[in-house]
Amino acid sequence: VFLSDPQTIKEIFSGPPTQFDTGRGQDILRPLLGRNSLLVLDGDQHKRDRKMLMPPFHGAKVKTYSQTICDITKDLCEQWQPQQSLLASEALPEITLEVILQTVFGLREGERYQQLKEHLVSWIGLTATPLSASLLFFKGLQQDLGPWSPWGKMLRQRQKIYDLLQAEIEDRRAHTDAGTASGDDMLSLMLLARDDAGQPMSDEALKDELITMLVAGHETTATVLCWALYWIHTLPDVKATLMAELESLGKSPAPADIATLPYLTAVASESLRMYPVVPIVSPRIANEPVTINGQTFPAETRLAPCIYA
Repeated sequence: VFLSDPQTIKEIFSGPPTQFDTGRGQDILRPLLGRNSLLVLDGDQHKRDRKMLMPPFHGAKVKTYSQTICDITKDLCEQWQPQQSLLASEALPEITLEVILQTVFGLREGERYQQLKEHLVSWIGLTATPLSASLLFFKGLQQDLGPWSPWGKMLRQRQKIYDLLQAEIEDRRAHTDAGTASGDDMLSLMLLARDDAGQPMSDEALKDELITMLVAGHETTATVLCWALYWIHTLPDVKATLMAELESLGKSPAPADIATLPYLTAVASESLRMYPVVPIVSPRIANEPVTINGQTFPAETRLAPCIYA
């Protein structure tokens, strides 16, 4: 059931956590993200893992990544030449992937960094077309018929990525002092995370969560940036107003000042409104009969708040 009424969606989001399963509604992503991804979990395990993942996403911590994001963008954009034609859908994913490699994985250089980058680009590319993406939607196509079969190729590429991540986790753990992160990236903080019983995240869970952050933040962010640039260049008045606001900060503005610009914020919000990266929020599956905004739905109904509508 697709929903677009704001009051209805508010009731779903603010309802008791036991009322709906969200992880079950994301089962389609399990083969891609792994069984430990926060996006496919429900109940106590979801609550435990979410609590362990909160420190790297604390507002103050995320702000420390803003300068890194600016630096990466500046470095890559400086490679562009005047009068050069650029395909935004190719240029912007390069920026967002580099941001994830540095702020999430904590990798900036070296052989492992290069290998991981190459394998990630190749792996993501396997679902880049409607035909290849259909592998995720039809269980019957998820058959490993060898390294040249579509699903077999997907699994083997994914395993290469997990092997590289495993080696990085082991190295990082060996150089991490008790209670002290070896870096300020998300992986370093996740290695320190402990649940209420004092237990760390398993290596398998760490890898699944890293891949989840990659899939959730790479092409999604790049896509909405593409649409934002499209409309900025299509509407001269918007471009002129935006450029004037940016120039008012001087040559080397602080990321915190950029983030508070009202017109830039409006352009970002409007781009997301017109072209949401995904058409729906992850479906909520009702665990019992539920009445939402006067409408009663039976148990097992999949309720999908529709961003696009």
